Amino acid sequence: MAMKDDVSDNYESIVADVHVCDDCHNEEKRLYKVSSYMELPALQENDHNIKNWWLLSQINRDSNVKGKNDHCYHLAIERTIKLSDQDIDDIMAGALEGGINYWCCKAEVIEDKYLGEYASEQISRGGSLRLYDSEEDETYDLTLEKLITGFVAACKAGFGYEWFDHNGCVDTCNIDADAADTIVQFALFGELVYG
Repeated sequence: MAMKDDVSDNYESIVADVHVCDDCHNEEKRLYKVSSYMELPALQENDHNIKNWWLLSQINRDSNVKGKNDHCYHLAIERTIKLSDQDIDDIMAGALEGGINYWCCKAEVIEDKYLGEYASEQISRGGSLRLYDSEEDETYDLTLEKLITGFVAACKAGFGYEWFDHNGCVDTCNIDADAADTIVQFALFGELVYG
């Protein structure tokens, strides 16, 4: 980001605690369609950590945007998160108990036995589920690897800011049935196909 000699002439970035040049400021307003970071969705606290977590996820999503001058630097930043077996079980419970039911009429364990007590616990234990499309004669096999890949893909596509707490850790209390559906669809199709 270009810095002028007189910093007071710069704009405060919408998504970072830095000053930016006129071109960058206009580009941020165009990308995020807001005039300040307090107007961003799900940002309700004036908290530096929340602001920076949003910055990391959004820069990653919009890293292909080119600057208009030689003094702009567009960075792709990735953040490591922890997704526990319990988180995966919670996501799958949300998906199977209402999230995917409008497009999936049946889910069955592919292995000979349940690896946990419930079908929602199959994925986190390395098993797989076969999901049946309610309108087409199609089935889709969901595995742990696909679910993790889908979680990452959904975040990179701009979903899921609310899936994390203020420290950037997964908070499944904020992953409702709709969010679980989004994760499963990204896992199976690489995008949202239904809904």
